[in-house]
Amino acid sequence: MQYPNGLSTIYAHLSIIKVKPGDHVSTGDIIGYTGLTGFTTGPHLHFGLYATQGSEITSYKSKVCDGTYTMPVATSTAYLDPMLYLPPLD
Repeated sequence: MQYPNGLSTIYAHLSIIKVKPGDHVSTGDIIGYTGLTGFTTGPHLHFGLYATQGSEITSYKSKVCDGTYTMPVATSTAYLDPMLYLPPLD
């Protein structure tokens, strides 16, 4: 998902994706359900936050399982500390 502040997020291993590109989401909206897709050992969510401008979405053939995976690949200057952008945990 891309946001107006120049950040993007990735949510991997979802079993069901409830949104599509271009959808507007708000706090509390369900975007998907945790799953067991790809090469995993149990259901979980892989969450990533990155600078949109410094990243490119790339697909790779898996060396472990039959298939491909898609992920953002970023320059070293595109990595961010997500805690600077997320609300504090209570």
